[in-house]
Amino acid sequence: MHFYIHGSVGNPDGYHNSLLGQMTWTKNLHSFAGHCMGVCLPFNFPYYFNYGTMGSLCSPFYRGPSPMSEVETRAIVETLEQINNKHKLVMLLDLQQPGQSIVLPFSWNHINPEDYEAMRSLASTYTEAIRLNHNVYYDVNHNGYAMGGTLTEYAKYLLGIKYSYKIFLSIDVRYLFQPHPMRTLVPQVWTGLTAMLRELQKERVQEARKALSALPKGQDE
Repeated sequence: MHFYIHGSVGNPDGYHNSLLGQMTWTKNLHSFAGHCMGVCLPFNFPYYFNYGTMGSLCSPFYRGPSPMSEVETRAIVETLEQINNKHKLVMLLDLQQPGQSIVLPFSWNHINPEDYEAMRSLASTYTEAIRLNHNVYYDVNHNGYAMGGTLTEYAKYLLGIKYSYKIFLSIDVRYLFQPHPMRTLVPQVWTGLTAMLRELQKERVQEARKALSALPKGQDE
């Protein structure tokens, strides 16, 4: 398996502005004509871009003038596409602000996709591992946002990354931009991630065995 960790802050403008007291600034600082600024980057991705999102410049959830209008979004998309073309990605985790839940990428769709049960099962593996090892409870749902244009939906439906999740972290909003919560948060996420990876490894083994069994006799030798 190959692992790629995008360790930088996806919205440096928002991070900086939040540190200055605008708790929490969810947009970048893209300057537009008028008195409002910023695009809410989580809704600027090129899949169901207009669905349920805000077209008002002054809204904290303003989606931007067009898909991938922001340099931050384009950087993430270009990086993902390059990696996915080289090594077909199986899972993507988008870590977000507090919420203590793992969200499946079809809040805009009232019909569950064919692989819904597989996606929910792997998400439950994450939550159960954290519950057992850290006594922290995460929910699994697909109602985090009734909006399109998100990274996880783009990753799943346009890039074909089967297991794409948005994870809202277990962190007190009062300590959102302080380092000490990481002492408990990082072990939690790592526990959940390793549990998911073990399940993915089992899935790959099963797929390999199935492929071998489908070969005509003698070709698997």
